[in-house]
Amino acid sequence: MKKCIKLLTFAAAILGAAALKNHIIFKYAGVPLNSKFPSKRHKWKFGDINYFEVGTGKPLLLIHGLGCGCSLHEWEEQAQLLSHSYHVYALDLLGFGDSDKPQLSYSAYLYASLLNDFVRDVIKEETYAIASNSSSGFLIAASVFSPELYKKLILVSPTGFETDSPSPNKHSLFIRNLIELPIVGTSIYNIISSFTFSKYFLRKYCYAGASNDLVKKYYNSAHCGGVGAKFPIAAFISGYFNINNLDLVSRCKVPVSIFCGKETEFYPGSNNPALDLFTCETEIFEFEDSMLMPHRNEVKKFFRAVKETL
Repeated sequence: MKKCIKLLTFAAAILGAAALKNHIIFKYAGVPLNSKFPSKRHKWKFGDINYFEVGTGKPLLLIHGLGCGCSLHEWEEQAQLLSHSYHVYALDLLGFGDSDKPQLSYSAYLYASLLNDFVRDVIKEETYAIASNSSSGFLIAASVFSPELYKKLILVSPTGFETDSPSPNKHSLFIRNLIELPIVGTSIYNIISSFTFSKYFLRKYCYAGASNDLVKKYYNSAHCGGVGAKFPIAAFISGYFNINNLDLVSRCKVPVSIFCGKETEFYPGSNNPALDLFTCETEIFEFEDSMLMPHRNEVKKFFRAVKETL
């Protein structure tokens, strides 16, 4: 009996220490993000969406990728350049950046719905749109559901187009539920969103030589707004964002351009059979010296390619 009490006391102490550490991390790391442009709020049905708009001309929507700490900051340099020719909008997807981070079950179709509602309610006219890596699937889905809202799409290093993405299963549900747990799940999230892990991932896959200041921006973004930030990441890691990209690609009617950094292992390749399923007009631009984010690795070259494409 005494042994059981000691074990329970030890377990309670461990959980208490973990809970305290999680609280401290979110309190001091989750500082508000400061954009170069004035932020605005759009009241959506599942929470407020943070966004900015800048420039004049035809509308252009910029959508950041997925991962711990991702936000509209990914697009600030491009927005500055593109604003001279376009009316640029960039948003934080629900659960990311300075948008609300409700504790709900996230899915690809929730984000497709968000994009379409944002175009209808905020932009209010047919728009060009650019999506980064995993968000490309959301944009394709959105355009299939409401093709009248989009004039042309640019997919930047799109992922998930090699084969049919597997549907979530019991293993996926276990992973999602684990990360969504109050103490244990939050601790797991704080490990994968830590400064050290963020620096490793960004330098290996996204930005060659990412600065500590850039890593800190991702780290802060991953923790601002509270523990709700872990819920879209739980869905992402467990495969709940998987959709039948091959089916959606074959149904896409909006013209598509694909921008790829050739220095990333996620590079789809111009001879990828999945790309042949596009029935719409399609073209591919390759960036020789870029990783997952050519819009940040080769800023001016990417800007010129967008101008040429649109």
